[in-house]
Amino acid sequence: MSARRTGTQLALLGGDALLFLASGLVLYALMSHISGSELLGQYTLVMSWMLIFQAFGSFGIPELLMRELGRCPEERGVHLGAGLIVGTIASSAVMPVMLLASRFAGYDSVVQHALAIAALSLPGAMLVNVTRSGLIVCRRIEFVFATRMCEFLAVLPLNVLLLLRGHGIEVLTTVMVAGRAASSLLGLLLLHRYVLRVVWWPGRAALWTLFAPAKTFAASNSLGLIGTHFNVLMLSFMAPVAAVGHYGAGYRLTESLTLATVLFGQFYMPRIAHSLATHHGLAPFRTSFGLLFAVTMPIGVGLALFPEFIVKLVFGQDFLQTITVLRIMGVFYIVCCFDALLSMVLKAASLQRLDFFILLSNPLVNGLVNLALIPQHGAVGAAIGLLSGGLCSATLRYLFTTRRIGTLGWLRLAAPWAAMSLALGGALVLAAARLSPWSQILLYGLFVTGMVGWALRASLAADPNRSLEGSVMQTIDSEPPLVSSDSTGARPR
Repeated sequence: MSARRTGTQLALLGGDALLFLASGLVLYALMSHISGSELLGQYTLVMSWMLIFQAFGSFGIPELLMRELGRCPEERGVHLGAGLIVGTIASSAVMPVMLLASRFAGYDSVVQHALAIAALSLPGAMLVNVTRSGLIVCRRIEFVFATRMCEFLAVLPLNVLLLLRGHGIEVLTTVMVAGRAASSLLGLLLLHRYVLRVVWWPGRAALWTLFAPAKTFAASNSLGLIGTHFNVLMLSFMAPVAAVGHYGAGYRLTESLTLATVLFGQFYMPRIAHSLATHHGLAPFRTSFGLLFAVTMPIGVGLALFPEFIVKLVFGQDFLQTITVLRIMGVFYIVCCFDALLSMVLKAASLQRLDFFILLSNPLVNGLVNLALIPQHGAVGAAIGLLSGGLCSATLRYLFTTRRIGTLGWLRLAAPWAAMSLALGGALVLAAARLSPWSQILLYGLFVTGMVGWALRASLAADPNRSLEGSVMQTIDSEPPLVSSDSTGARPR
């Protein structure tokens, strides 16, 4: 696989991320300007409930498939079929649980109706994620981008129109659920017809083979999302819904930006799993890890140094309480990206049980800090709790990764990018009296673009056909034989 193709696939994955960022931020920004913090708080609350139960409904299947499809290229159709069956059963079983839980939450009738509608999205979300896993591993990211574009062009304009006409959370949630369902069916059609024939009934043995490790992946993913999104739930019980809106504005912006690390993990996890399984280790991916730090470090520093400008530009003057939240979120963003990267490495090394037990510390620390700080500090207290939990799990993952897999010099990879970002950002803040906010952001943006371009050039400069990473990728990317869609065996024909 040539560097050109790897670069193209990464560019398409980046385009998919930008579409996701644009749709979320545009909707949140318009909602804050048109309807204020109350509707934004309701929408944030509904999304948090939905994401938590999506983690249970997906049962860890999408992330597990990223590893298994990379380790067993010849059985991709079988694994995908098993993943669809197990995921559909799990997501369908979780739907009534979410409906019942929302009934006893004590919210007003409008929010309860929106939560009931959001529960219908669970099977579609599972299908989208499983399909993305298959397309990414098979390096057909153009189809991932195409499905995202279709959903973007259909859902965002309609939701904007509905916002301008004064519709509330129930209608907006309905449009989101319908768009997700259509996107999931389109992605599955493209995968099965043009990329890889899915074995619709792979056999009981294949189902059990996938189900056994999926339990640990599901527990880890569910706990991870609970650890980040239950701050919204705690705020909704301990503070007014407007505080949820202020916290949600800062968190949504940060969460959208963490997509870079998520996409990096989706793209490289099959290759890292194969490299670790063949005893090549993490060394072949050192340059790629450096590229990720070159992207995430300046973004986190920028959020921490320029929160006032960002909040006023995106959300308006009524969200000044979000400034402190976003400053804390900038530090959390850096911690979260490093934490997610180490989690992906542990799972790729089949240490998902260890990763799960490490993750238990995150919501525990987060919840204790929330209980202490939310009553007095509201949204700021929830942000501090989120950062505290992230620091705890990231530290433990770093210690166990270096002990069980080996050291890669993680801090040496990240430190230069963090130092350069802090140096320039700090200089711009000190020169604030002479430079307008727009000038500061423009200069910092140009610096970040140059830094990422430099790192990307260094990443693609290595000849992947001669490097160890290239040999790993070439093995993973080899096309498996097509399997018959009516096959009932445990292995493809």
